[in-house]
Order: sequence, then C-alpha cells, then structure tokens
Amino acid sequence: MVRELVKEGVEVFGGFRRGGAARLWRLKEMSLEDSIQLVELDLNDMHSLIEAMKISRPHEVYHLAGHSYVADSLRHPNVTMEANTIGTLNVLVAVGVAAPEARVFLASSSEAIGQSVAGAPVSETSLPAPRNPYGLAKLSVLHLGRIYRETQGLHVASGILFNHESPWKDRSFVTRKITVNLARLAIEGGPPMALGDLSAERDWGDAEEFVGAMRAIIRHDPPEDFIVSTGKLTSVRTFVECAARAAGFDPHFEGEGLAERCVDTESGLELAVVSPKYFRSNPTPALRGDCSRLEEAVGWRPTTSVEMLASRMIEEDKKRWIRGEHNV
Repeated sequence: MVRELVKEGVEVFGGFRRGGAARLWRLKEMSLEDSIQLVELDLNDMHSLIEAMKISRPHEVYHLAGHSYVADSLRHPNVTMEANTIGTLNVLVAVGVAAPEARVFLASSSEAIGQSVAGAPVSETSLPAPRNPYGLAKLSVLHLGRIYRETQGLHVASGILFNHESPWKDRSFVTRKITVNLARLAIEGGPPMALGDLSAERDWGDAEEFVGAMRAIIRHDPPEDFIVSTGKLTSVRTFVECAARAAGFDPHFEGEGLAERCVDTESGLELAVVSPKYFRSNPTPALRGDCSRLEEAVGWRPTTSVEMLASRMIEEDKKRWIRGEHNV
C-alpha cells in the first residue's frame, strides 16, 4: 500500500505501536522507510488514535491493522476480538472526532462468509456464517462500517478480502511458509517442510493487485462494500508444486493421506511431508469469491496467476536466504 501511494506522490503517515519497530522490516526492504512518516498509536487507546488523526489530517484512512492469523484466533479469542472489533470501532470514532471528512477503507475478510451452495462463488449478498473468532471479528468490522456510514455520515467502504499473498507476507501463513522453505531447500538443502492438509483449497490472490482494489474502493462514490477475490480455487498441493518449480525443482507427489510427500524427481530430495500437527480442528470451507460487482463499479479485475505469484515469492525468499535475512 505504501509503495503505491508514494508512487502517486501522496504524503503517507503510518501508525505503529510501541515495541513494534522490528516489524517495520518490510519498509526497509522496499527502501520506503524514508518515504513515510511514522506515528505511534495503539488501537486500544482512543487518545492516541485521535492524536494520530490530528497530526496526519488524512484525506484517506486505510485501516489494515489487526490480528489476522485464524489459528491464533481460536487460541486467543479475546485478543482477536479486542484488536479487530474494538480496534475498528476506535478508529471510526477517532475519524468522526478528528477527521470526519476523510474517506475510510476497512479490511473485512472472506472468513466472515458462509459456505456457498454447490461450490458456487460467494458474493456481497451471501449469508454470513463465521467459523472462528477471526471471522466473527471481521463480520463485526463489516457491520461497524455500515453503521458509521449510515448513522454518522462517514465515507466508509469495506473490502471483503479473500486470501492475498505476497513476498512480504508473514511466514506463519502457509504460502510464505512454503516459499521460505523451498528457498532454503534450493540453496542449503536440509529436512523437508511439514504441512497440513494438502487438499485444502483457497481463493489466493496477489496482495499488490488487492492494494489497487482497495484504492479504487475508497475512492468510489458512493461508499460501498465489495468482494475482492480471484474467483479461482487453488489447493495447497498445487501451490507447493508451482513454488517448487519456480525454485528449480521437479516436484512429484507420492503416497496418500498422512503418508503423502513431495519429492524432487531429479535429486530425490524430500521437499514436503504431511503432519497432523497442522490440520485445523474446524477448517474453513473452500470459498471462492465473485468480484463482478467490483469490476462493474471500478473496472478492477485480477490478472496475476498463482504461478506468477509463487514465482515472485520464491525469487524474493531466495534473495533473503542468500543475504542471510531469511528469518523475516
């Protein structure tokens, strides 16, 4: 987001919480640390949010902060609900107090939506049915945006975001876990990575393209809520295959169930194995989104394939591994 706004010549302010400076590695890696003005804030501290609004005097507010790891939301539901629900409420209140003319973008999630009928894509009118605290919190984000739009007159729009990946994704997410480990295996070798259900499917898109959608949504009149997705499902197995080929391997899957593994045909190197440790107890169903309303409204549609995305992620992770910066 920062990179695209800077390209436009926009003055960018970014909020960070005390003790979170180590998480600014993405700005440094993209050489953007001098292109953004950092403002210390806490989503649970209304005073700091109001002060941040007064300092920055924003025309646009992109609220992307929060807890986004689904598995953690089951272990720490209170933290997830407080950060994602109360945090969003505090942002909206602060905007109303200190920057009522600003346009606001809120990041909701496909995790708030229920399973579609017979595998059909879900849309903005699909019934909500969150299956974890994260999904419930993101459903509240969607409704809070609508409430403040309709009752307070704020320009609030939400993106119901499906999975969006990039080389700067946290390595705790499965796509980045895959590319980090394949980069390691390509450069140093070592033991295979352990994954969960290889048949699990997600509607995976390119985070950089999704940023374009966010900017289009916040600038659209009147403010509305839109699905942002690719409309295509990709399995973990397929993503491993795409990323492995990008890393220079010739991947081959053999075995079934917990005995399934991925091996490089040429060298015999074991790339991935299955572990029950990484199976979810209450998995999210495979959902694909219908972003046709967004295309009709602003002309946005995804163009990056999973193969292209995996290749770009592998390229960056191999560079990090060579530089000795693979722990980010």
